[in-house]
Amino acid sequence: MSTRTVQIGVIVVVVLSLLGVLAQVVGLRPDLSLSRSEVVETGPTPTAGQGPTRTPAGPTPTPAGPTPTPVSVGANKERRPLVLLNPAVVRPGATVGVSGSGFDPGATVDLKWKRTRSDREQDLGFVQADQGGNFGGFSFTVPAGLTNTTFIVVARQRGGSKQAETTGQVALQSPVVKLGTQVGQPGTSVAFSAEGFLPKEEVDIYWNSVGGQPIATVRMDESGGLRQGTLRVPFGAAGNNAFIFVGKQSQSPVTASFLLLNLYPTLTLSTYAARADTTVTFTGEGFGPRERVRIHLNTPDSPPVTVVETDEKGGFSNAGAFTLPFELSGKNTFIAICEQ
Repeated sequence: MSTRTVQIGVIVVVVLSLLGVLAQVVGLRPDLSLSRSEVVETGPTPTAGQGPTRTPAGPTPTPAGPTPTPVSVGANKERRPLVLLNPAVVRPGATVGVSGSGFDPGATVDLKWKRTRSDREQDLGFVQADQGGNFGGFSFTVPAGLTNTTFIVVARQRGGSKQAETTGQVALQSPVVKLGTQVGQPGTSVAFSAEGFLPKEEVDIYWNSVGGQPIATVRMDESGGLRQGTLRVPFGAAGNNAFIFVGKQSQSPVTASFLLLNLYPTLTLSTYAARADTTVTFTGEGFGPRERVRIHLNTPDSPPVTVVETDEKGGFSNAGAFTLPFELSGKNTFIAICEQ
């Protein structure tokens, strides 16, 4: 009787284990776990006077079947080619670095650029990918003519189908001009600095209006700026005036205000007491820069006895020699009149 009980217990264990495997296969999760003592006690009810036979149960049989093999998802997935710009937002004429990844080891990668997708590609050069399929250390200069637009850089593996592209942005920085002083007279030397123009761009400087000829032209450095330059304040009406800086390529205008003070010119003679037939020269300052000064004798309505031209500072020295005529006598006056 005890032997039959053990056999039944074993049979129950096998059946339940198989059902558990089947449930796992079809996705069900029935609670079919049984402890070893519970399996032994599932035999027939013992007769009166006879206790239950407790035979230690053996280990739960392991279901037969293949051992599942772990699968690494994405471990062998091939990397997509990628190309990057550094920086991605640049100014015209700036240098841009190009790097990439995801190409075949040792492959030659051709680099090209275009303004829009429909434009024809232009060659930038080529690079060779390393053993990891990466490349770097390549750079090119953005054309100075590109302003406020985008451009596309294409990296294409030679002899293969791998290709990547990225978009860069060309943005202009607003030019800025700073004057060392904003108050002065004509002929005053004014220091200035500038930034925000195109690299190595020529900038024309005008006085009050861009309709005429520029009073000066300066060239920016590689960063589009100028640390220090100097200007001579031209002649103009007293009061508020302005310097206007205009880039020849970017056409970016910048206005710098300047308060022009009244002129207080002075004129001195080489001698103040002379005889007839003595030569007299004139020295002046406080006039307008690079302007003609007419010097009259005794009245401004008379023809000028001489004409002199001032320098950049609005002055002249020992200029306009005049020989005193014999008919002069007594006290005489020289009058200097600026043409501008």
